[in-house]
Amino acid sequence: MARALAIAALALLAPFGAARCATAGADEALLPQIAAAIDAGQFSGAEEMIARALGTASVDTQTRSALEFQRERMRRIRLDFPLTEEQLKARVREQIPDLRDAEFDAWDAQGLFERQVIDGHVLYFQRAASNLYRLSAEARARRREPKPLVDGPMERANAHHVEVRTRRCARTRPAPRRAICR
Repeated sequence: MARALAIAALALLAPFGAARCATAGADEALLPQIAAAIDAGQFSGAEEMIARALGTASVDTQTRSALEFQRERMRRIRLDFPLTEEQLKARVREQIPDLRDAEFDAWDAQGLFERQVIDGHVLYFQRAASNLYRLSAEARARRREPKPLVDGPMERANAHHVEVRTRRCARTRPAPRRAICR
């Protein structure tokens, strides 16, 4: 009798377990898709996927946390890359008033301005103008007010900086750091 009840209970619960496994499989497939969309600069698409996933009742705590992490990652990337090309040019012109567009374009083509394409818009790193003087002796020589470069702990090259510089020189996007919490 106990065995019959156990079999009956398993038969009744099996559909719920299968549904949970299917949902877990969808969650596991969705998180890498979201991370890939963010890496590709498709923030609107990633946000839609996150909102859709968070809107389902079946999302578990771990997946919710991973989705919220990806949303926060996009928010922080937007904070780090707020400048349009015109805003960056204005900042560079504060120190190099006679900056020509061709010079700016050449420095940009050399990868001297860290940039990110977000939803089809090229945005530049908030410290791209000041970093230019660290990366280009030519720009440093043209600076209106020469200032000594002060190396703080984040200005010294480490393994991540070398990786970013290598990838930038290969004309790819900067190497993002991300985690998929699973």
